[in-house]
Amino acid sequence: MMHSNIKKTQELVNAASALVPYLRETALDTERARRVPEETIGRLRDAGLLEILVPRQFGGHEADLTTAARVITELGRGCGSTAWVYGVAASQNWIAATFDLEAQKEVWARGARTVISATYGINPKVQSATRVDAGFRLSGRWGFASGCDHADWHLAQFLAPADGEKPPVAHFALVPRSDFSIEDDWYVMGLVGTGSKTVSLDDVFVPAHRTLAYPLMNSGKTPGSAANANPMYALPLMSATPVGIAATLPGIARGALEVLISTAAAGDRDSARGKFSDHVLAHAWIGEALADIEAAELAIFTSMDVLTAAAHAGRQPTVEERIRIRRNFAFSTRMSTEAAELVLKCTGAAATSLSHQTQRAWRDINAAARHIGLNWETYATQSGRHALGMEPSGLF
Repeated sequence: MMHSNIKKTQELVNAASALVPYLRETALDTERARRVPEETIGRLRDAGLLEILVPRQFGGHEADLTTAARVITELGRGCGSTAWVYGVAASQNWIAATFDLEAQKEVWARGARTVISATYGINPKVQSATRVDAGFRLSGRWGFASGCDHADWHLAQFLAPADGEKPPVAHFALVPRSDFSIEDDWYVMGLVGTGSKTVSLDDVFVPAHRTLAYPLMNSGKTPGSAANANPMYALPLMSATPVGIAATLPGIARGALEVLISTAAAGDRDSARGKFSDHVLAHAWIGEALADIEAAELAIFTSMDVLTAAAHAGRQPTVEERIRIRRNFAFSTRMSTEAAELVLKCTGAAATSLSHQTQRAWRDINAAARHIGLNWETYATQSGRHALGMEPSGLF
């Protein structure tokens, strides 16, 4: 492991661990509310976790990405929806640190514990962008805005129209809460408590300093990388930010397995066939789930160590490293999904209850696994093409 401050890392992970009992206790209420409760956001704020990736110059911890991954995974043990929203917010703070310094000052004007939601993906059918003096005017709808109910700012991807001979280019815009509305349309089967609703903009002006071109963001050569001395903020977007969601899944799987094991240890699963914990098949399933979860965690943590090492060496991660990291995010998702399936089988008929944590974990992980950025086939194919000396496809 490579950390800039091992003591600080442990303090942050311990703070997340201390929240797990509360998160488990309130996970069902979070799901029923279809959003993370205000009290939970308050507890994350009081624990000093919201500012984990915010630059020190704005009062943040400026922790490394491995530390952030461990905190997200730890929170996932308690509540998948909360961990997902937290991971999104943490990674968007990292992105905000790559913007122009003027934009950063606006985002953190009221302190480092700012919550930023985000939507990725461009859909010209429901979104429009117009170039104007000193910026853009944006209109449209952006879906899957996890945690938007709590957001002070929103990061929206848009397609900037052609500029003279320059073709249209994907950009990101930082928009304050006063400039967007929220459509309550989040009715789903998994990650229900994330409140990933639709955000709408109506002819909103976004000054140029609060926009950033995607190619620049993925190159590591951003205005923010010059404004912040920590080389972590010069890493490519597509290697760093997916950890915000990917690190959630191993935690959800581990939390479900912990509940299963504690239930078995308490003897609550006695039946005419004897104790659940005495069955050899249960031993095999639990052992396999443990191996899957540990593999999932290592795939995430070691990938973030690679990024941290590259940053401290003053270099960009190589193409091979970037492709391996994206593959590892997807592999971790696959292993977490398999572990959740094993835990669900072990739970038996009790898992048919909509309120059962094992079922909720299974639903949350399977919903998360449908995210395009975590798709196993996509990133296994990308990795295989590169290994064969072919031009890699997709984002990395």
